[in-house]
Amino acid sequence: MLFDVLENVPELPADLADAVALLRTQDLAGIAAGRHPLDGERVYMMVMDYETKPAETLRFEAHARYTDVQLLVSGMERIDCLPQGTPATLTEDRLAKDDVAFYEVAREPSRLVLQTGQFAVFRPGEFHKPGGAAATPSKVRKIVLKVLTKP
Repeated sequence: MLFDVLENVPELPADLADAVALLRTQDLAGIAAGRHPLDGERVYMMVMDYETKPAETLRFEAHARYTDVQLLVSGMERIDCLPQGTPATLTEDRLAKDDVAFYEVAREPSRLVLQTGQFAVFRPGEFHKPGGAAATPSKVRKIVLKVLTKP
C-alpha cells in the first residue's frame, strides 16, 4: 500500500506514475459518475459519489489483476488495511467477472483516513476495506483509477 498526494506523482513506481498522471488531465470535480476509459482496459477510472458507512458494516476486498489508486476528490473516508499474507476467509469470489473478491478477517486492521486530495494505492492481493466513515457518515467523491498489473 502507498499513501500520498497527487503533487508527488513523480515519486510513484514507474508502472503507476504515467497512469496517475492521467488524472491531472481530468476535471475531477466535474466528470460524471461512472466508468471512464483512459487507456482501453489497461487503465480506466471509476468515478463515485456516495455516503460513507460504519466500517463494521463493510467487507474487506482484494483484486487479482488491477491495482487500485483510490483518490479522494472531496470529503473524508476511512479505509481499513491489512498486511500482505494476513489469514482471511473468502466469502465471495467475483474475480473472473469483476476482479474483486471479498473476505472475512479476524485480525484488527490498520486505519487510514483519506482527506480531500489524498490517495492510497492497493496492489493485487492487498486487503482493503474502502467506504468507511471517518467519524460519522459523510458524502464523498472518489475516483478509483484501475491499472492493469497482472494480465
